[in-house]
Amino acid sequence: MTLIEVLLTLVIIATLTTIAYPSYQNQLIKGTRHLALSDLSRLQLELENRYDNGYVSAQSALLSAGVCLICQTDSNDYLISISAGVNSYLISAQPQGKQQQDPCLSAPGQSITLDHSGYGSPTACW
Repeated sequence: MTLIEVLLTLVIIATLTTIAYPSYQNQLIKGTRHLALSDLSRLQLELENRYDNGYVSAQSALLSAGVCLICQTDSNDYLISISAGVNSYLISAQPQGKQQQDPCLSAPGQSITLDHSGYGSPTACW
C-alpha cells in the first residue's frame, strides 16, 4: 500500500466520522430522553396506583431525599421531581449535561413535564 492510498483512506474515514458523529450524538440524546419519558410515565402510573389520601402521600413512597426510587434514568442526565397536591401533580425531568442540548427543548433550562391529566410538555419531546 502506498502513502497516497493510506492518506486517501484516512481522508475518507475522517469525512465519514465528521458526518456520522453528530448524528450519533443526537441519537444518544434522543435515547436518553425516551428513557426519562418512560420514567415519567412509570411515575404517573405509580402515583395513580398508590392514590389513597391524595397524591402527596403517594409521592413520598416514590421519592426519597429528592431521588426517584423506581426510575432508571441517570441523575447525571435528568433530575426527576414531583410536585404533588391532594388532587393534582406535576412530574418534571430537568435535563442535565449533554441532555440540555436536546433539540426538542425550545429554551435553555426547560423541563419535560407530565401532569395529572396526562398532558406532557413540551409537545415536541413527547
